[in-house]
Amino acid sequence: MAYDAVAESLRLIESRELTPVRSLSRRRRHAAMAVDVSDDVAVTMFARRSVGCNVEETHVFARHNGEWVILGGGGGGALDDDALHERPAELPAGGRTSLGVDPRILAMEGAGGILDGHHKRWWTTRGRWINYVLVRVNVDVAHLVLEGRQIAVPWHGRCVVAWPGRRAQRLSILGHDGRQLGQVRLDPSP
Repeated sequence: MAYDAVAESLRLIESRELTPVRSLSRRRRHAAMAVDVSDDVAVTMFARRSVGCNVEETHVFARHNGEWVILGGGGGGALDDDALHERPAELPAGGRTSLGVDPRILAMEGAGGILDGHHKRWWTTRGRWINYVLVRVNVDVAHLVLEGRQIAVPWHGRCVVAWPGRRAQRLSILGHDGRQLGQVRLDPSP
């Protein structure tokens, strides 16, 4: 099955529904892993079957004149063989985390940013900056909350979180009972 990153991303942004896929094969060459939409900014994440391994891809979009426009994105590193499996009770040791959050609950897996040159304001000639981070959480986490927006955690525990601007943000980690399990400071990408 061919993989059209833009078409699949637009479908995911509009539906915001993830269908569990446990593994990729010659028949199933990609799987939607995560999506976050913050007003007119969206980031999607996919697992794609490549030569000899599965890779992670992220794509950044912004809404201009009523339509989603891709600003950039691309492939990340190779994914573990179990990247699409159910999330674990505890995350493996060695993941990058933030102070004040148990590394068995949340690990930072990457970050990025891109300039939205189409979104120019009268006080700037460059446009606005769009940030995103990739996080992985364990089975205890039900939602992530950023700026009052709840981000559901998919079956595999990997999430993408997006926000426009150059300010740091606070990401809250909520358990299934609604209790806060911690907070992480998200710094904008340089």
